[in-house]
Amino acid sequence: MQPPSYPHSSPGYTASSSKESLQNSFVSAQQTLASCSGSGPLPPSAELDSHTQSHDMFASLSVSSEPEAPQKTVPKTPAKPVRSPSNPESPLGLRKEDSETFSERSIPSHLSFTPKAEIFTQNHIMSPIMHLSNATDSHDFLQHTLGPCSVSLVSTDKVLELYGRNAKKIRDPEVQFSYAQILVRNGLTIKPDDAAETKKRKEYLLEAHDLLKRSSRGGCVDAQYFLGDSYAVGMFGKSDDSKALSYFEAAGKARHAEGAYRTAVCYRKGWGCSPDSRKVVKFLEIAALNNHPVAMMEYGIYCFKGLMGLPDDIITKRQGISWLKRATEVASELSCGAPYELGMIFLNGFRDIVIQDTKYAIKLFFHAASLGHAKSASLLGKLYEVGKLVEPNADLSIHFYNMAASSGDVDGMMGLCSWYFVGSDNLKQDYDEAFAWALRAAGCGMVKAMLLLQRFYELGIGCEKDLAKARCWADLAKRSANMNSERKRRTFD
Repeated sequence: MQPPSYPHSSPGYTASSSKESLQNSFVSAQQTLASCSGSGPLPPSAELDSHTQSHDMFASLSVSSEPEAPQKTVPKTPAKPVRSPSNPESPLGLRKEDSETFSERSIPSHLSFTPKAEIFTQNHIMSPIMHLSNATDSHDFLQHTLGPCSVSLVSTDKVLELYGRNAKKIRDPEVQFSYAQILVRNGLTIKPDDAAETKKRKEYLLEAHDLLKRSSRGGCVDAQYFLGDSYAVGMFGKSDDSKALSYFEAAGKARHAEGAYRTAVCYRKGWGCSPDSRKVVKFLEIAALNNHPVAMMEYGIYCFKGLMGLPDDIITKRQGISWLKRATEVASELSCGAPYELGMIFLNGFRDIVIQDTKYAIKLFFHAASLGHAKSASLLGKLYEVGKLVEPNADLSIHFYNMAASSGDVDGMMGLCSWYFVGSDNLKQDYDEAFAWALRAAGCGMVKAMLLLQRFYELGIGCEKDLAKARCWADLAKRSANMNSERKRRTFD
């Protein structure tokens, strides 16, 4: 599920300068709190591993005697710019014996040590499924399906007339498809300001629909995929997943990479059909063999983990590792999980097939984080915080936690919460910010964050002391944990 979008943060960011801003920023969390006394539905809970903190803030909150109320900070000043690691020979803060593996070139240019959160606005991972929400977003549809618009010195009506004559005369499927593309482009770019323009738009799309079906029957694979995409977004009326699947499947059987991948997605999600794991694997393999990056990543994960009915044997796992390596070589923002999955294999090693290589694993995590993979950024933040495999570095830990939190990762939010709670050389201690990030993580359904909010309300840390709200968050955490346990039990059953 796509995590909710929150304002970006950086080490110098201040989200809780007043109680009003907290109330406006975290509406979802407060609505959950307000309804927790009833029997309404709970927010989805993230099933996450416990987060190891180098500064044991939870131990400091568990004392029996009530500590002094934290002093309210004066109006906040921006934190100092994050400094580079003090050891110039190890730019990534690695242990001395590992530093020769890396150089300054190992860090992507936009992963500089700057506290500006604006550089992370590109980290949101877009879905590889190209379903558009509606057909009115014609510009996105044109850019995705038809490509960039070319400039013509001939009038639009003249071009359409010439193409129409040629298409009727030659009756070639490729020519018909090209003519249909021009009709679609012109039809979707017409602004239906009056009845005449609306009629012309409808005529263009109807003629394009007819040409696309004729071209598809003639064996034009691109026309088959185009028709499937058009039915999926409802360009010719209401969306029809069943028709979209039939055209995607026809294109996929003809080894159209995107058509095969979209077919696999339909069979996995049950769009226009019943879910079928065997067909998911079949069409994912077709797409992967035709160099589809996301298909290579997903097929590699299924093979290595024995998912979708694939055998859990050494041969299949070896095949999965091979596909993940290929996917990593061509990884993009859509397939940014490939370096992470391969990095986890090298981090732990796998029998005698993959020898453990922590230096290469960390390099892969950097690669995934640079492409916008939030989980990799959160993992790097944790490694630099606790000093596991790398030299501890507060600046880099905050940097990567900030990347993860800006992308909606709850572990990144809790990491920032802990750093604001204890502070660092370049990050001023701020209980209000610690409370704010815990509230955001709780709004995403994290049980650990709910329990932390209980303690914050009991002790008045970053908020007004309120025992009623503390009990409410404790009850909500208990109910969420029970729901998680029930969900896991049903999964194993």
